[in-house]
Amino acid sequence: MILSRKNNKGFTLIELLVVVAIIGVLSSVVLVSINSARISARDTRRISDMKNISTALELFYSAYGRYPITAGASYWDGHWMNFQTCLETGVGCGFTISGIYEPVMKDVPNDPKDVTPNVSDNSVTYYFSYNCTNNQGYLLKARLEKNHNILQSDADGGAFSAVDLGCADTYNYYCIKQNWCY
Repeated sequence: MILSRKNNKGFTLIELLVVVAIIGVLSSVVLVSINSARISARDTRRISDMKNISTALELFYSAYGRYPITAGASYWDGHWMNFQTCLETGVGCGFTISGIYEPVMKDVPNDPKDVTPNVSDNSVTYYFSYNCTNNQGYLLKARLEKNHNILQSDADGGAFSAVDLGCADTYNYYCIKQNWCY
């Protein structure tokens, strides 16, 4: 008996498994790179937002001779919403604004992830605090997702202290402060 050899045109199972494995490795590398780029982009936006809000606060100070004192809240998100209302509408700024209020910032931004934060879990969020009781300073804070060592010791407007509401800690906060009383 003569064995005839068929001319199979196709891939073996081993070849297909190798190709699938290579595609899997390449796709996981791409996904990790994309996620890292998204985190960096959100952190860059947070830093930019903080600087823009700081500029708006300086415009507010220039117009009214003091920074706002916004109503506190149990959670950071409530406190931030009160701050947004003050800068956007002139309501709830801690004093009566006479005349027509010209908004110093039409849309005060939220954190890019839109996380609903609270004080106890250190969520990614923005935070505003006024200086003691004299309205002559403020502290802005954003929690970054990635550790940026160069920013850990950065606090525009002054050096960190132990009571800077977490700016000197290891939670990756980026802070801008002006005439902070501590």
